[in-house]
Amino acid sequence: MIIYEVNLSIQKEIADSYKQWLKKHMSEMLKIEGFNKAQMFYRDPTDATPKDENVILLTIHYTINDRKNLERYFSHEAKKMRQEAMDLFGNKFSATRRVLELHEKKTL
Repeated sequence: MIIYEVNLSIQKEIADSYKQWLKKHMSEMLKIEGFNKAQMFYRDPTDATPKDENVILLTIHYTINDRKNLERYFSHEAKKMRQEAMDLFGNKFSATRRVLELHEKKTL
């Protein structure tokens, strides 16, 4: 199992329209082969470094079956899926991403 994590920092002035778009975007992501769950988490901007109360912080976790499906997404879908946000919201948001792989349970 893979978690594809997207961390978003969104200017408050566009937050409502961005979140509305994001819900549709997440639904579209779940149509991609291997993507089977999406969850949105809110983060407190006062917990961030540096602190910025002019932004909304969100983290999206997509659960994906395996690395093969994630690599297929990166090769065939990612550019298109990311470009839509850039076209709509320009530099009013930023995104960072990371991939988390479930580690088999082992005695440490």
